[in-house]
Amino acid sequence: MIREAARRSDEIFDLKIVLGPLHGAPIVLKDNMDTAAMPTTGGTPALKDHRPSANAPIAQALIDAGAIVFGKANLHELAQGITNNNRAFGPARNPYDPDKIPGGSSGGCAVAVSARLAPAAMGTDTGGSVRIPAALCGIVGFRPTMGRYPQQGVIPISHTRDTAGPMTRSVADAVLLDRVITGSMQEILPARLRGLRLGVPRAHFYENIDPAVNDAMDSALRRFRDYGIDLIEADLPGVGSLDRTAGS
Repeated sequence: MIREAARRSDEIFDLKIVLGPLHGAPIVLKDNMDTAAMPTTGGTPALKDHRPSANAPIAQALIDAGAIVFGKANLHELAQGITNNNRAFGPARNPYDPDKIPGGSSGGCAVAVSARLAPAAMGTDTGGSVRIPAALCGIVGFRPTMGRYPQQGVIPISHTRDTAGPMTRSVADAVLLDRVITGSMQEILPARLRGLRLGVPRAHFYENIDPAVNDAMDSALRRFRDYGIDLIEADLPGVGSLDRTAGS
């Protein structure tokens, strides 16, 4: 099916017809996004035979732009975890070291992009499920503002937090996918970092932090200072309880 779609895409391109900015690009979708052409399992046996009648709006936007759905990617079961150790269908493994996790819950998407199986993927993020695997697999992960992307046709976790997000090997590709999904052609300008004030909350976020992670954070903050960013120590009172409330 994928090869036939690719051949058809090439034939159309040979006629000097361009279907859109993603013409012929293979895109991986996290297996919690509805697709009419293949099952949407959510990574759980309860939905292993679930075949939606229509594509999720996000999937449809990519297809309308000429993309080919290359496949559906493994995830932590029902996107409820950050390791991608899926007991039902097996784990996704970090492409740089198969003995390590790729992060989750969009771990399969991160592996596909990082291992060069596809140039881009669409994951979902509720509490880090795009950003964590992107960081662990060395790719770009973008969590947009809530409501920027339609969430219809995506298996939900939290209606106050769920959002899809592109996973790519470059910022430019993430911008391209964002423009396809939103229809926005707003010019993206380089950020002016000097003089930017950035809050650094320590309470809650630094509790029980691993020393290696603490060192990496300190190194990143030093680089921010070197670029002229003003770091403001600013703890958020009660952030832990607020976090739990927002996620319920």
